[in-house]
Amino acid sequence: MFAVYNFNSFREQVMVSNNRKIIFYPLLGFVLGFWITGFVIEFLSTLIFGELTETLNLDWLFNLALWGLVFYNLPDPFIVSLLSSIKADSSKNSQNQGSHVVPSILSFFQHNEEMDALIRQNLQNVIGDTEKASLDIVGRLGQVNYSMKELDQTIISMQQNSEQLAAKSKSSSQENEKTVEYLQQYIEERLSTVDQDHKITRKLSEQMHRMSKLVVMLKGISKKTNMLALNAAIEAAKAGESGRGFAVVAEEVRNLSTQSDDSTKKIEEAINAMVNTIEKEFAIRYTDEKNRKEVNLLEQLKQQLTGIMDSYLRLVTLNKNTIQEINHFSQNATNQVVEAIAGSQFQDIIQQQIETILRSMDLFNEYLQECRQQIETPDLLLAEPLQFDFEAIRKLYVMQKQRMVHDRVLSQDQEGITEQEDESEAGDITFF
Repeated sequence: MFAVYNFNSFREQVMVSNNRKIIFYPLLGFVLGFWITGFVIEFLSTLIFGELTETLNLDWLFNLALWGLVFYNLPDPFIVSLLSSIKADSSKNSQNQGSHVVPSILSFFQHNEEMDALIRQNLQNVIGDTEKASLDIVGRLGQVNYSMKELDQTIISMQQNSEQLAAKSKSSSQENEKTVEYLQQYIEERLSTVDQDHKITRKLSEQMHRMSKLVVMLKGISKKTNMLALNAAIEAAKAGESGRGFAVVAEEVRNLSTQSDDSTKKIEEAINAMVNTIEKEFAIRYTDEKNRKEVNLLEQLKQQLTGIMDSYLRLVTLNKNTIQEINHFSQNATNQVVEAIAGSQFQDIIQQQIETILRSMDLFNEYLQECRQQIETPDLLLAEPLQFDFEAIRKLYVMQKQRMVHDRVLSQDQEGITEQEDESEAGDITFF
């Protein structure tokens, strides 16, 4: 419902509307700004610390905004009467201007300054805590990264030793194959003299001793692998939660080392048993009965040599695969540490955003101080409402995402204002 006024009524209503806007717009702008700032602080606190332990109580701000809307939409005669009452009270007591309205607003500004100082101090504490935590994380990850580099060097050294051992193993395997072939030929042709038996015995004994040396080398590698797994487990324990996956790998490496050690012991026992058997069985001349037994014994010896050769090759392959797996997991762990160090730089982004908010609060506080000065000064009550410079805040942003959000929010607000103005300009000058 609306009414159309003549020129005199229109001038009177314009003065009343200006009076309402002088009081309402700065107050409403402050309320909305403080409300939005509260949500921004709440969002940043949630982003940094997770669930909030306490929620800012802003119900009184909503109530104040609602009363402001009611005041803005009251009938014009009531506003004229209210302003006349305030003017009469002002003339009676110049130190108590605006009756209870102006002191309440000034008190509101005072509480806002205190709240601003409190929020500012909390944000400064957040910046300090996140920076300290980030530096601590980077330091710990740096120590883990240093340990991983040392581990990589050890793995490279072990890989080189493993390659050398594999080359020797290939040569020994070829020799063992020739020995087995020669032994088979020897069984088929039979030995004619004891001297030939002794020659073969000495040759087999030398081969067994060579394999014994290789077994000793394997035992040394197995021992080093076990020590590597133990050191890896210690480093993983130092790393805490970040080293849990690497601790599992260290345990698997340790189990493989134990299995390799057990296999080496069994091979050593088999070789020693064969050496003793060869030395005892070929110590005297063979009779026909012994020759038959010799054939069986040599056949068994051939089978044992073949089995030992296969076991030895499997052991070499197992050690090679173990070192490759260790190298693979070590590279993955190193990459994860590097990624974790890079990810810890989030603190810089958060600090920049919080500092932007603090600077925005400074600009908004300057605007509120100007509003307060306008309210405290009677001559400025009829002046035009102050406008807040949002473009100054936009210049503070350091990320494109912040500028996009800024433009989107303000463009939505501007579209809403434009729609309201279009509706008002569609007909005559009206007052609701």
